[in-house]
Amino acid sequence: MLNLNLLIIDTPFTAITEASIKKNMPGKAYTIVSLYGGIIRTALQECDNKLTLVVMGGVILELGPGDLPPIKKLSEFHICAARSQVYSDHPTLSRFYSYTDSPCNRGQVDLGIFIINPKLWTTIPDRDAGALRGKKMMTMPRYMNHKTDTLVSDCLSPYEALKYGMLGYMASAFNYLEILHRGSATTIEGYAYRLDKLAEYSEDPKIKILALKPSITKTRQRLFKAQRYQDGRRDFK
Repeated sequence: MLNLNLLIIDTPFTAITEASIKKNMPGKAYTIVSLYGGIIRTALQECDNKLTLVVMGGVILELGPGDLPPIKKLSEFHICAARSQVYSDHPTLSRFYSYTDSPCNRGQVDLGIFIINPKLWTTIPDRDAGALRGKKMMTMPRYMNHKTDTLVSDCLSPYEALKYGMLGYMASAFNYLEILHRGSATTIEGYAYRLDKLAEYSEDPKIKILALKPSITKTRQRLFKAQRYQDGRRDFK
């Protein structure tokens, strides 16, 4: 079971997060709070001075044994979060951000899910912009926080989208808040994101329809299994 304090910042999609916790971490206590001020400010004021996993309502959690670094290691950092731009460190794809409304910025982090250590923070920031300047941050690996990205909708080829979608079979969290708020998804986004997870944890017909065509999910799953088999791995379902 998750050995961290668990805080959910409330959104219209919080029920999805709750359903994933109840299924994958039965009995795990969590607190739901409203956002006031910045996300980091809310987290620091509500985390009870404990090392805390913070998620925005709508993020799906499927944390398993060994998915998170040891508590001792996490305690050395102010925050553990993923880069906001999935491909900001990619040797070739990072340059394509210049063709979008979001130029490449490796310093920008995703606050949809993060781990915060309040004991290292001497002041509580009023806003998120600039809050991490001078702070020690551990970067989540790309596969752990499987999230939306502007390149998927604007620039990514179906091949690259499918490759990213395959990483979703190793993910610990599914952060598709952009899709949930928009209420729609393109075919390319269907290849890139595990939208079937939204249908798994929600009974809302409007959310279930975001799973798109079942054939997309089956195609991605077959390719992932084939790759794992080729790599000599047999630990897939």
